[in-house]
Amino acid sequence: MCTGNLRSASENLWAYCRAKNPADLQNSLRYYGVIVFFVLGAILGAALTRALQVYAIFFACAVLVLVFALLAFEKH
Repeated sequence: MCTGNLRSASENLWAYCRAKNPADLQNSLRYYGVIVFFVLGAILGAALTRALQVYAIFFACAVLVLVFALLAFEKH
């Protein structure tokens, strides 16, 4: 997951460095943001698993339900 996003982020950053197109920089920062939040989620998941053991799965489920609700009820 991170490898493909890292490649895309780096390609967009390089495209921005060459052409100075702000859209390339924005895309690059989005990809890097995805990687950062993935790593933060892994760290949080590890900490919760250490603290709550098997009950940490309920936290992950709650986050997924929240994100699903946000996406389902998003106004266009």
